[in-house]
Formats: sequence, C-alpha cells, structure tokens
Amino acid sequence: MSDEVNQQLEVTAPLIAFFGTPEKEQIAILPVLEERKYDFPEGDLITSNALEILVNGYKACLNSILIRLMTIQDESVSKSIKDLVDLVERLLETTRKILEEHFEVIGNANSLGASEWESLRQLSLTAQRKLEIQLVVNTKTMKDCVEYWLHS
Repeated sequence: MSDEVNQQLEVTAPLIAFFGTPEKEQIAILPVLEERKYDFPEGDLITSNALEILVNGYKACLNSILIRLMTIQDESVSKSIKDLVDLVERLLETTRKILEEHFEVIGNANSLGASEWESLRQLSLTAQRKLEIQLVVNTKTMKDCVEYWLHS
C-alpha cells in the first residue's frame, strides 16, 4: 500500500483495535474526560463522552483511508485492494448509522450491545486481521486517541 495509506492506518490502528474488542473490555478502557471542544472535519464537537469522540474519530479516519484506497484502486486491479475498499465502506456505513440512530445513547454502556455495535466489532476485527494489526489497546492508548482530536 502507499505511504499515505500506511500513515493514516498508523493513526487509525488503535481505533480499529478498540472497536474490535469485546464490549466489556471497551467499557473498561474508556477514559474519563472533562467536557472540551474537539475538532473534527465535519465541525467541532463539545462533549465529555469518550465513546462519542472515538466513533467520530473512527469515522473521520475511515473516510481518509477510503479516499486514499480509492486512489490506489483506480491505479490497480488488485482484488485485495477492492476487498479492503468494500470493508472500509461497510465500516463507514456502520459508524454513520451509529452516529445517526444511536447518537443520544452512545455513552450508555447498554447501547454497546446493540446489533450495530456488534456489526462494528465484527467488521473491525476483520479489518484488524486483513491489515495485520497486532495492537493491544488500553486506557492510555484510547486517551491518546481522544487527545488527537482535542482542539485547544
């Protein structure tokens, strides 16, 4: 893959690993935050909800990866690239659905058991395997991901 895709994957790898972990582990490693302003491509988000930031961050990173992969796909006939593009598109669709339909309950631990969250977990696990991401996430890793989106 191109250097641009690999750079974006480096930023996204902790999110892919996080969203691929089981529900109870996700809840256990979420950082506790104070309400702040976070800067996303689609606009600022003022929240203290770490999960909301991570889902928005995941969506932004997936969009960036998809753009880069589509450029590679245009130049290549590789089936593995096409499969990866399809996977990222399904991940994006799932994150959009979660943000649109479950926005008000994103911070509720009970919402992590919903079918969309399970779909996100399964797709993230598939991405983790395809991209050979060998990363164990913890609270510090997730706090670093959250801080990445902090706009001061």
